[in-house]
Amino acid sequence: MDCKYAVPAESPEVFCKYTQGERLLDTTNPDEEQHVPFKHRAKARLFPGNICRLLFKNLPNGKSNFTCNIKGSQADSVTAIKTSVVEKKLLLPCTAWSVLLQSCSGLLLTLMTLPMLLEIHWL
Repeated sequence: MDCKYAVPAESPEVFCKYTQGERLLDTTNPDEEQHVPFKHRAKARLFPGNICRLLFKNLPNGKSNFTCNIKGSQADSVTAIKTSVVEKKLLLPCTAWSVLLQSCSGLLLTLMTLPMLLEIHWL
């Protein structure tokens, strides 16, 4: 799950955290402690382009509510909150083939057309 945000001018550093109800799944703030059952299942990361991403393993069946909280490093900074509902059966399966098609489509196309190009050149 991605959470996109705008960086306030007065707060150069932001922290991101994902919660499920009162349980903290993970955070980029080193001062907050992650809920123990999610230690090896959930990971929050900041990415370029002002994106906070939650990577979650073993998503339970049914619908799950995830809340993204973005807060500046200063105590008086404003917090942005976004809640999303994720239903496991509606997610696309992540397979090696789907990753290959999404990330390497140009390479795959080149490899598929290379024999044809070589054959035409030798005629």
